[in-house]
Amino acid sequence: MAGAEFELLKKYQVISIKYQDRSMHNFKELKVWRAGIEVSKSIFSITRNFPGDERYGLISQMTRAAVSIPSNIAEGCGRKSNKELHQFLNISLGSALNSKRNV
Repeated sequence: MAGAEFELLKKYQVISIKYQDRSMHNFKELKVWRAGIEVSKSIFSITRNFPGDERYGLISQMTRAAVSIPSNIAEGCGRKSNKELHQFLNISLGSALNSKRNV
């Protein structure tokens, strides 16, 4: 795991869930999930002001990427292994970077 990625996950308390019992985690208690929800709300708010001809282009891409952030965190928390959790956290991180790139 890259240093910056580790620090981001550590900041939002994702690292701590890796060492807990692998029964389903309550993702709603994670700071990173709540931050993902806020990013999604912000993206939807920002894209409301975009021109209508971007509805099926940039707006669609940005909103799908934003919704993917908390969705993948939640799905990863419901998986049975740390490997699967890590995979979904990486997908979520990729969606966050995609959202950041488009803003």
